[in-house]
Amino acid sequence: MEPQDRPLGESLGIALKRAGGPLIAAQDWSDGSMDDYYRMNLRVVDEKGKLLAQGRDVDALISEFQGATRQQLTRQDDHSPARSGLLRWDFETLQREHSFRQAGVDILAYPALTDAGDSVSIELFDYPGEALLAHRRGLARLLMLSAKPLFRDFRKRFLKDNATALLFAALEVSRDKLLDELLPTLALNASGQLHGQCRDKADFDAASRQMSRSAVALGNEFEMQLSNTLTAMVDATRQLQRYQGQYAEAKADIAAQRRYLLSDGGLFARASEDLRHFPRYAKAMAVRAERLAANYRKDQEHQATLASLEAPMQVLLAAVPGAAQLSPSLYSFQIMLQELRVSLFAQHLGTSRPVSVKRLHAQWALVDAWFKKSAGRTPE
Repeated sequence: MEPQDRPLGESLGIALKRAGGPLIAAQDWSDGSMDDYYRMNLRVVDEKGKLLAQGRDVDALISEFQGATRQQLTRQDDHSPARSGLLRWDFETLQREHSFRQAGVDILAYPALTDAGDSVSIELFDYPGEALLAHRRGLARLLMLSAKPLFRDFRKRFLKDNATALLFAALEVSRDKLLDELLPTLALNASGQLHGQCRDKADFDAASRQMSRSAVALGNEFEMQLSNTLTAMVDATRQLQRYQGQYAEAKADIAAQRRYLLSDGGLFARASEDLRHFPRYAKAMAVRAERLAANYRKDQEHQATLASLEAPMQVLLAAVPGAAQLSPSLYSFQIMLQELRVSLFAQHLGTSRPVSVKRLHAQWALVDAWFKKSAGRTPE
């Protein structure tokens, strides 16, 4: 065998096939039984060649040094675009890539806006996907800062009435944390930058003007949708409270769905047309809770179906946090999962698209292909 730029298991499978044996897929090999001799030993050194660490687990080494490496590269490159304390877009263009030479090695980094709370920074990232995730948050923050009085008013009055306060209390949900996801999502939708990257001043100024024109109307719509969603979720919670000490699995599943919809994974960077379906998803929870006692056996069957569909997604999200923002196929899969829940537990509410277990398996094949292409990293 000649050295190749592909995983060892894949190379072994190809070699054995050429020798007349069966085709053995890469995932069929057990890495755990392989001697360390056959694994690449990696050495991490600083700019002076001093050994910092070594090992055969590349992901562990990356996790250990990634944050420090980013800070070091930013600090040592005199021409780095990295900045902090930005309150407005006061530069012309933010390049997608920044290359320089350090300790005799060519380094390629990916600049991105990052959200620093009351300001925005420009940081360098090791992978383009990580840069994209951070840039979307940073872009949303800078858009909000460009219309600071407007978003200050949104935060002050959105979902603030006494009735909604009771909903938050019943669900044990923080209004501030919910707005931390809702307001950036509003900024991205209203500016037309939900799927954009906005890398120069002219584009940012145009996006900011568009946001100023449409943010109030869209914000009021978002507030109404979230209020209706919270109301239906409380209805579901009250229905479940009748079943003291019963149906623990179903209760846990409904609680997990509720947390997902109101979290950064379910709420941040969702398209406005998709957020319009959230009240229906919550109503389906209430219908499920109301019928739970009479349909418990069927409920368990449906829950098992959903669990089998969600399991590989959870593995992927653990490997690539924020993957739904990077992969349109995964984004669609998540929406289809919510629509399938409506179909299974409250069919009379209808779905926004044709949905079935078979369709979800076909959609997951697209997600799996995306993940394999990215080799477990966060791609563009």
